[in-house]
Amino acid sequence: MMCLAIAACGGRPVAPGNGGRRVVAIAPSLVEIVYALGRGDRLVGIDSFTSFPPEARRLPRVGGLVDPNFELVLSLRPDLVVIESDHERLSSRLRRAGVDTLALRCQSLGDLDRAIAALGERLDARERARSLAARIHDELAAVRSAAKDGRPVRLLYVIDRQPGAIRDVWAAGGRSFLGEIARVAGGDNVFGDVDRGALPVSTELLLASAPEVIFDATRDPAGLEPWKALGALPAVATGRLVDSSDPIFTIPGPRVPEVARRMLRVLHLSGSATPGVSSPGHARSP
Repeated sequence: MMCLAIAACGGRPVAPGNGGRRVVAIAPSLVEIVYALGRGDRLVGIDSFTSFPPEARRLPRVGGLVDPNFELVLSLRPDLVVIESDHERLSSRLRRAGVDTLALRCQSLGDLDRAIAALGERLDARERARSLAARIHDELAAVRSAAKDGRPVRLLYVIDRQPGAIRDVWAAGGRSFLGEIARVAGGDNVFGDVDRGALPVSTELLLASAPEVIFDATRDPAGLEPWKALGALPAVATGRLVDSSDPIFTIPGPRVPEVARRMLRVLHLSGSATPGVSSPGHARSP
């Protein structure tokens, strides 16, 4: 069945149809949305990076957006393939092969809302989609309320760096969902005024930014130990470093309220037993 339209979280209408009984989803956030909508039984293939929910791990892996196994995708006989919208080349190739394709952007909280609605439409789960979106909104509102009386805490979110050293650092900018979640949790992203999703950061810029808390998503065997080299940073001097290498932190999907709760605890609650707020990812002092 040829694709009727690429859905789009950027304003184009989603074309309802009969597709969505055999689904391949090539992005962890999209896989998580499908399961959250109660349609995980329709998935016949997923990307190489999805690890949640656990039941998804039994499904065939078709690669990622950069290196999909196109022949494997076709062998799964999908009537719908869901991908990230910024990979037009893959989308075009699938459409030329006669595969119905839904391209969705998930790079902000607004995108997440639209992706949930689009998948709810295509997978006959409109009511579940509305309920899921409402739950996410309510839980984020609860975090925002818990953080509203606190002083905004200057934070740095490190997306990647060289293992074993504080070099080749990439940080979240102002156009990232991580920056949005940080604001919900009462954080002030030190690079929030940079109109980019991510940016390279020099040692000089790190020192000048003076973050009070550092979230580090690097999967480094040395953990947070390399930060000792920058003891002049307030976050290092006070030991407010958080190992955020858990994939939940970088997936803009249905679990974003949990990310906000973890950030809230680090930024404002310091381990207090607040209902509905769970502990952060591994926080360690260098």
